[in-house]
Amino acid sequence: MSTNQVSVRSSSGDTSFDVAVHQLESTFGNFSTRFIRDMSARRTYQRLISQVVNDLRIKVNSGVLSIEQAAALASRARNELLALVRSRSSDVGRTLALAIKPSGYSLDFLLEKYSVKTFGVKFSSLSQAVQREIVLFKVLTGAGNARTRINVIVNALGKAGGVLALATLGLVVYDVCQAKDKTIAAGASVSRLISGLEGAALGGWAGAVCGPGAFICVPLGLLIGGALASYGSDMLWVWLSR
Repeated sequence: MSTNQVSVRSSSGDTSFDVAVHQLESTFGNFSTRFIRDMSARRTYQRLISQVVNDLRIKVNSGVLSIEQAAALASRARNELLALVRSRSSDVGRTLALAIKPSGYSLDFLLEKYSVKTFGVKFSSLSQAVQREIVLFKVLTGAGNARTRINVIVNALGKAGGVLALATLGLVVYDVCQAKDKTIAAGASVSRLISGLEGAALGGWAGAVCGPGAFICVPLGLLIGGALASYGSDMLWVWLSR
């Protein structure tokens, strides 16, 4: 193999440093796209559910809806938006979300939760109308409250995704600049990133079959699938550059 071929596509095993650089490109790219996507999905969910709750509160105050109707609508809207946003999240984000909270809570569950927390008894045991209204109002407003711990984690990962995206770009630029044939190096980098994303998606899908252990298997599948696919892309470019 020529020196140019080694500098452009070193995945044949001749240069371990370049192999590491190429794998980092793929791994950083895979996780950056997922972290940024999940942060965007979380922010969309927060914005939409806040709008829904605010609109319902206005309708309750104006007499258009009763507090019972508003609480039921808020609970249903939150669950529907939760399912919608999860469908738009990454495989990693969706799996972790399901591990933390498998599904949305029913209205009955929320009534019992806030009733016991506020008055120490079940909702059906509340004798005063004002107590029932307080619990219903808590269900309504609670639908718009986000879990602070989850927000902190998702936002931190989203920012980390931005850093990883810049790191990916930096590694690609390095790879292209140090190659003699920059056109081939650029094409190979793009191919490696695309292949890595596709391989990671397939690996994440395979990891989802782990059931309760999916929150571990999906990230592992992403890493393995992305690494194998990007390595295969490298090997293809080695063969094409001969």
